[in-house]
Amino acid sequence: GIYEENITVNKVALLKQVHSKVVVIRLSWDKFEKTKGQYSYDLIDRQLIYLKDLKLKLIISFSDSPCWASSYNCSNYRPKNYRFYRPIDYNAYARALIRLIDQYGKKIYAYEIWDEPNIAEKWRRPECKISAGICGSTTRKLHNERFIDLIGAEEYSEMILTIFKHLKDRNLQPFLLIGSMKGSDKAYLAKLYKSGILNGTQNVAISMHSFTSVFDIDDFNKENFGKEYGPRYCNEKLPTSRFYCFKQGIELMRNEMIDNNDSNRTLWLTQYGFSSAILKIDEDTDSIEIKGWGGSKNQAYYINDALNIIQKLDYIQVACYYQLNDRTPENRRESKFGLFDNYLKIKPSGQVYSAYFDNLAKNKYNSNNDDKLTSIL
Repeated sequence: GIYEENITVNKVALLKQVHSKVVVIRLSWDKFEKTKGQYSYDLIDRQLIYLKDLKLKLIISFSDSPCWASSYNCSNYRPKNYRFYRPIDYNAYARALIRLIDQYGKKIYAYEIWDEPNIAEKWRRPECKISAGICGSTTRKLHNERFIDLIGAEEYSEMILTIFKHLKDRNLQPFLLIGSMKGSDKAYLAKLYKSGILNGTQNVAISMHSFTSVFDIDDFNKENFGKEYGPRYCNEKLPTSRFYCFKQGIELMRNEMIDNNDSNRTLWLTQYGFSSAILKIDEDTDSIEIKGWGGSKNQAYYINDALNIIQKLDYIQVACYYQLNDRTPENRRESKFGLFDNYLKIKPSGQVYSAYFDNLAKNKYNSNNDDKLTSIL
């Protein structure tokens, strides 16, 4: 599948080209219920119209507090980050979710509860307002990214329990994706299990966003600086390996599930991906490309290898690549995850991704797409 924030007419053909079966879109609660009790279904209605002919399954990732529901209490002042504060009343989020369920029923494959609540910037709390709501943990800080303290996991668990209560009261059984964790955040997942929210629950899977990282300037040497880890790379000596190994990170999360006697539950990768950006260093006045970092070709190799890994893990029910196309032509890591460029022209990564599923459709999968990969690159 594919993670894509907004499907447009132009992108429908691209989804078909890469044989997508599932699409994850992000729905902002802030836009869905800007004013309390007034709902806007336009975005989802459009997506369903575009996806109808492709017979794709749609997952909604539902997050972002409206100003009226934000724990920031922005009645007198509306800061730009109010939507990233946790809801002041979890019942309000549950009611909005049920509105979606009532409206769309089985047209929606699953609902992902929030977006990366294990990141401090995305689950802000009023008690940390002095630091813009960011309650990061000193033991869980990674470079410029702050993984939330585990009080955040307790709060998220409370919201899940509130949702369960509302669903039970209405006798509704949608499929929910819980966690939505960025990286292999084993401690956060362990806290969710400890809260009891997963005990005996049906129609619930664990979701994570599995990404790698890039070598820091001090990790090895300047030759590697900026180079992205491949899907099998994991050096336990590096701080980033706590959260950003691909294969090993998925296995780490799965082992936590097994340790909690939850091996029958599936794990969904609602986002995973690799960037084709080529990092450059400005030395004096010269901007130089890092030796050995291949941009689009490396991205294609990494995607092919990641697909080989995923294909062998029977506990992964869904894996959605992030993202369909590049966001901008700028040479920034976050902008260059696409299978197509920002002009919607297919990249080597898109060709490899499409060829991989061509082979699967023809029952020619043998865990090796190297011949096709070589011909493309």
